[in-house]
Amino acid sequence: MPIVVASVLAGSTMGDHCGPISDTTVMPSTFSGSDHIDHVKIQIPYALTCSAVATICYITAGVGLPAIVNLIIGIGILYGALIVLSNASAKKLGITFPLPEWNANKKEN
Repeated sequence: MPIVVASVLAGSTMGDHCGPISDTTVMPSTFSGSDHIDHVKIQIPYALTCSAVATICYITAGVGLPAIVNLIIGIGILYGALIVLSNASAKKLGITFPLPEWNANKKEN
């Protein structure tokens, strides 16, 4: 039963963030003055990443892993995705790590 509840909540959150007629999609784009469809396009990669992780965790739960193990696996996959996608985005934008500001702050202290 917990897996069913989790899948319903994950699916509804995915639809809420990617749906162009959802209130949580319309209000931020309206209040910030941005184009509504651009906001929807920006939300899709985030929602798809979380949906992919949820799908992997549902499969591992179906295999019979305990909930705490699934939680640890999900957190680990999300952390790994954060690192990989952040580095890919930084390379695309020409940003190198560590940032020069970090090194300057360390030298001042």
